[in-house]
Amino acid sequence: MSNIDPKYRGKLVSVSYFRGRKIEVYENNDPNLDPDIIGVLLERGQRTPQNDHERSLLKEINEMKAKGLSIEFPFN
Repeated sequence: MSNIDPKYRGKLVSVSYFRGRKIEVYENNDPNLDPDIIGVLLERGQRTPQNDHERSLLKEINEMKAKGLSIEFPFN
């Protein structure tokens, strides 16, 4: 069982075991993910933009990276 809060996970895609440890793989393109998690996944290149807002956010992230600025996503 994962110790990650369910609201931060996408749909469970697969479960495998490596050296006795359970590894859960989640769908990063799930539309129900927390907005901050979506931003982080877009920044890491682990999510495909799903709508105009996400495409705009990704464009802004890429512009910031090109300028050498650090990207931060505040979590409560």
